[in-house]
Amino acid sequence: MTIDTRIQPVILCGGSGSRLWPLSRSAMPKPFISLGGQMGHTLFQHTALRVQGAGMLPPVVVCAEAHRFYVLNQLEEIGITPAAIILEPQARNTTAAIALATEWAKTNSVNVPLAILPADHLMGSPAEFQESLKAATAHASDSIVLFGINPSFANTEYGYIQLGENIGGGAHKVIKFLEKPNRASAEMLLVSGNHVWNSGMFISAPELLAREIFEYAQDVASKVSVAWDKRRSETLLHTEVIRPDETFGEVPSIQFDNAVMEKTQHAVVLAYSGRWSDIGGFAALAEALPQDDSGNSISAPEDSHVLVPDTIGSLIHSSVPNKIVAVHGLSDAVVIDTADALLVTTKSRSAGVKSIFQSLQAARAPQAEFHNRVHRPWGWYETIVKGPGYLVKRIGVIPGGRLSLQYHHHRAEHWTVVTGTATVTKGEEILTLNPDESVYLPLGIHHRLENKSSSDMVEIIEVQTGKILVEEDIVRVEDIYHRT
Repeated sequence: MTIDTRIQPVILCGGSGSRLWPLSRSAMPKPFISLGGQMGHTLFQHTALRVQGAGMLPPVVVCAEAHRFYVLNQLEEIGITPAAIILEPQARNTTAAIALATEWAKTNSVNVPLAILPADHLMGSPAEFQESLKAATAHASDSIVLFGINPSFANTEYGYIQLGENIGGGAHKVIKFLEKPNRASAEMLLVSGNHVWNSGMFISAPELLAREIFEYAQDVASKVSVAWDKRRSETLLHTEVIRPDETFGEVPSIQFDNAVMEKTQHAVVLAYSGRWSDIGGFAALAEALPQDDSGNSISAPEDSHVLVPDTIGSLIHSSVPNKIVAVHGLSDAVVIDTADALLVTTKSRSAGVKSIFQSLQAARAPQAEFHNRVHRPWGWYETIVKGPGYLVKRIGVIPGGRLSLQYHHHRAEHWTVVTGTATVTKGEEILTLNPDESVYLPLGIHHRLENKSSSDMVEIIEVQTGKILVEEDIVRVEDIYHRT
């Protein structure tokens, strides 16, 4: 009998956008943002690319409903078609997300090990990590095999795992899990030689995962099962997208470590010595980016300039094109400049940015949720200026992109094409507009913007006029992306 040695990757896309604000926002958390430098891809794309190749099945992605198009578009950019995307109606933490993955595996008769992978880790060689995954499968049928990172310093931001009996192949039984330690405790754990950082990555048989979740988090397992049984599926951009029932919101929110790993008798840890970081804050980001001779990590668009005279060991990131950012005479600084927010702190105090983010959320500041450039499945838009009774936007539509057929209750719009050739629906008319041509769309008329080009962007300037100028004033009549 042939033994199936394949691995089913499951990528968990969570996060609130708090630890790397203003780079990340709640509508675009850490896995999906471009971190600049030589990273090239987003962390989510790096995660998906890390599990490509022989023996690796197409990934299953679990993400929030609001992030589905980031997942679809970013996978398309790197040429990966997932096995499925499972949308969480509400964020209910990792136990619920993993339970969804086991339900998918059961429904699709997937019996190979599930590799559970957070979407926001930066690692070294994909081949090296795949070798570790394959080595872990020797224990995956009857164990939940965690990947522990050999600690390189006394880190107070990670949880630790105490290693127990060596069971062969580099794997150890788990004695206990330790929460994030203080500095003195972290120093002791480092010198002990028998503790590793808890990476949050693991691999196990789907049946075992499902059984352990039911054993130690029965309420989660039962309510996820109900939501899964009432799921809806559709094909979106050539990918199966699965929506569990709204009753998923009743599932208790609890981390998998707390719900299962700290209680199970099947926990095993395999040490991983390759490069790894969860980019948990700006200090970690600075370490991951290339550094100049003064230890500065600098990231900026090609047409911008960052000047750092007499500056040492600092992180400077600019997201704004055609802008000069100058940092003079500072050490250990963090300067994050975006189109609508500026953060200045130090590496040693940068963890406090989470409280700033929470304050902005409490104040309902848009900068906590969105970037100035808001991404949509058809492209993006950014606000140029807003005043009493008017709002001006720049809108970019990707090749093949098509906005919904829509109308508004409270505003009229005037569109001027600045780049590309736009196809515009205005009531019963279909118009073709080239650069420097425009169209007026009175209040209430059905309209749509489309880019029929296969290679060129379409960009327009939109001027809205009316008493109420909000995104909620969109009534969709027809939408190829199935938005309501």
